[in-house]
Amino acid sequence: MNRFNEVRDDRVGTATPAVLWTTYETDGFVHAVADVPADIPKANLGFAATDTEATVFVGSPLGPRWTVSLPTLVNPTPTTVSYNNGIVEVVFTEASTDPLDAIDDSSIETA
Repeated sequence: MNRFNEVRDDRVGTATPAVLWTTYETDGFVHAVADVPADIPKANLGFAATDTEATVFVGSPLGPRWTVSLPTLVNPTPTTVSYNNGIVEVVFTEASTDPLDAIDDSSIETA
């Protein structure tokens, strides 16, 4: 699934350039790719995530930020984060949608 989202800064009343987000899934991974404004240096970018959203921000989480909804639940700690020529790519592993999948069967005793 591909999603192309032009997202303005999340904060109400701000006038910052838009970010073009693309999200897609491949073999148990979710990719979130952001095309950030070219005038923002790599050193000033930050990243945060939940199990349903990815956010790129400038300076601090209180600065300008752009958030996209992810196509499926993910483990919020990314496997990779890369930056190249204004493109930020974050790769997550898909989260288990069945809470019972998290149970370690080896520790369960049977009668």
